[in-house]
Amino acid sequence: MVTSSAANRVVVPWRFVAEPGHGFAIGSRSPEAKRGAGLSWRRKVARATTALALLGLSASPAAVQVLRNPPSTPYHFLRYDDVPSDEDSHYWPNDFWSPLKFIPLDDGLPPGSYINFGGEDRERVEHFSTPLFGLTPRTTTTYDLHRLLFEGDLHVSDRFRTFIQFSNHQVTSASLSPGTDVDQIDLQQGFADLKTPVSQDSSLTFRGGRQEMEFGVGRLIDVREGPNIRLSWDGGRAFYQSPDLRVDAFVTKPVIPVPGFYPGFGYFGAHFDRGTSFWGLYGVTPIRAVPGLNDDFYYLGIDRENVTFNTSTANETRHTLGTRLWGEAGAWDYDTEAAFQFGEFGSRDIRAWTLASNTGYTLQNVWGKPRLGLQADTASGGGNHGPLMSFDPLFPKFAYFTEAAITAPINFIDAYPSVTIQPRYNFAVMAGVNVLWRYSTLDAFYSTFTGPIDPLVPGSANNKRLLGAQSNLHAEWQVTPHLNINAVYVHFWTAGFLAAAHGKNTDYIGVWTAYFF
Repeated sequence: MVTSSAANRVVVPWRFVAEPGHGFAIGSRSPEAKRGAGLSWRRKVARATTALALLGLSASPAAVQVLRNPPSTPYHFLRYDDVPSDEDSHYWPNDFWSPLKFIPLDDGLPPGSYINFGGEDRERVEHFSTPLFGLTPRTTTTYDLHRLLFEGDLHVSDRFRTFIQFSNHQVTSASLSPGTDVDQIDLQQGFADLKTPVSQDSSLTFRGGRQEMEFGVGRLIDVREGPNIRLSWDGGRAFYQSPDLRVDAFVTKPVIPVPGFYPGFGYFGAHFDRGTSFWGLYGVTPIRAVPGLNDDFYYLGIDRENVTFNTSTANETRHTLGTRLWGEAGAWDYDTEAAFQFGEFGSRDIRAWTLASNTGYTLQNVWGKPRLGLQADTASGGGNHGPLMSFDPLFPKFAYFTEAAITAPINFIDAYPSVTIQPRYNFAVMAGVNVLWRYSTLDAFYSTFTGPIDPLVPGSANNKRLLGAQSNLHAEWQVTPHLNINAVYVHFWTAGFLAAAHGKNTDYIGVWTAYFF
């Protein structure tokens, strides 16, 4: 039996969940939990700060929660997913903020109209020793990232909706990525929805304005949670939703934050990137013939100026076709994704690809219910001649491998064994070692500090393939439905290519807390 809720979610017997902005995810094991062990599961605990390899019950190489079965909270990762039905959970906090949540609007408005207010305060301290392997002038540095968000969400029946979110982002000292960390006050999101029914159990929604987007597990499109300023987009979007299918179509431009306060109407200081256009189609559906199996399928197109791969810079028009198979089978969870890219980079053709996987086995009858996980990925790379073979990850999580966000998912092969234990229902610890190689010895080593494409060491530096290994220790504590605390330690041992380029070992410590209402 298939049911739908006011949140535009669709649930089937094995708890297949459709979420606005994300597609579908495997649901939680408890009736109260609105989201599950896949993508949706992460939002529930406000993944707000954990962009590490998913080592929880869902299978995701770029996921951000270590908690596999977190306590339910009404505060979603994408705050525009907050809905009145979340209050049905017995975890809903009856506290100081309740008068601001889901206020009915009965006077002169259609039934079902309401307004919801919410916000977030995140404080994050990061410390790097020999950042970027000592290959840049940056020395050991420590800084605090401050993020404050406040939103209002107006619904007029089930047909019209407008969502506005204001932001304040500060740092105590120079961070490693100031372009994504500092913006005194701005419009983080501001959009309007017009929804129309298509049939009894399906609908079509049109959205226009500034909005956050995340698809799949964030390998190619993510909100960039780790840095202070989350990535948002200006443009239009339409999504169709039924019990068996969710399809999103969008035409957008990424938003560029501008430090400072710019009073006035509209979009304050932040503006869209005039040199980049991004469009696509993303669909998600369950495979009914195989219980627990789901399929994502997508086409993504991008046109942007002055992109650098290895030592070549040119304009690119790139098209991505991909699919993702994910789900659960007993104690196993799995997530496998493949994508192929083609197009033009200056006068060169583009021929690039990626394969990514994350598989885990959970020992349900052992203390802490340890999950034994293995992430294995590769992305193509190549030299400066012939077709461009370097894979473009588009707009991935900055913390694709660990919260240190040292490496970008371009021209690499990795193997990432890990173990996650959950000694308490609201506390979990993950430990893993990520070993990395270059896919092509002709291509560069790429970092994520200044952007998704940042060649730090050119491929011509030497012909070694091994890059090194990074150990990752991450603890997360969901203290209350409002409060989430994380601590991470990463050590990167340079070897092979990076060591021969005089790269030094790097240490990263990150501690942060986020309060949601």
